[in-house]
Amino acid sequence: FLVAIILFILDAPDRQKQANYESWQAIDGAAGVETSYARIAAMQDLNLRRISLRGVDAIRADLTGIRLENAILRGANFEGSTLKRANLHGSILEVARLRETDFQYAILHGANLRHADLRGANFRNADLRNADFRGARIDQTDFTNANCTGALFDTQV
Repeated sequence: FLVAIILFILDAPDRQKQANYESWQAIDGAAGVETSYARIAAMQDLNLRRISLRGVDAIRADLTGIRLENAILRGANFEGSTLKRANLHGSILEVARLRETDFQYAILHGANLRHADLRGANFRNADLRNADFRGARIDQTDFTNANCTGALFDTQV
């Protein structure tokens, strides 16, 4: 019995690597698919394990309600995606491609969106308190009823 416990403990890193690999397979396998609950679950799972999602591609994906608090999404591509009611509190979205992305009612409190491409994005009713938009492209971006208290911009919104 003791040997089985020791072997189980020693095998833990390999099981973790396998789980990470399977999560990335689910994300990559959903490329071109608008709605994939497996992709959402995989992204949330990797983030909970503090695995970087840097450069992830989810173009025109429906990620409604996804929870990626404090996620590392630097350089991610969510162009044309739906992130309504998403929780991206404290996430790093520097240089992300977020053109025409729908963030209605999303939580981006304290998010880093520096140098992101947000042209045509929809932030209606979003929580953008203390978010950093410096250097971001915000042409034709909709901030109607968004809470921008403490948010940092290069220009006035």
